[in-house]
Amino acid sequence: MKELNHLNTCNLVRYFYSYDDKKKKDVYLHCVMDYVPETLYRIIRYYRKIHTQFPEILLKVYSYQMLRSLAYIHGKGITHRDIKP
Repeated sequence: MKELNHLNTCNLVRYFYSYDDKKKKDVYLHCVMDYVPETLYRIIRYYRKIHTQFPEILLKVYSYQMLRSLAYIHGKGITHRDIKP
């Protein structure tokens, strides 16, 4: 994540480790990333709720951004397995 620097990817702001108080051998990695105020899922749900077709231009823009970010991370040798809208 520290190596990624692209307009269409989330940036890693900071990371830190915490430890389990009881077992002391469990280590947890916490990643602080950019805040994204809206999700594609909520936008699609909004258009469905008002019974309006999702605008084709938005579909093209969001698809372009997602595919552009995937091409960038694949170029860096990273495979993303959990893509969510």
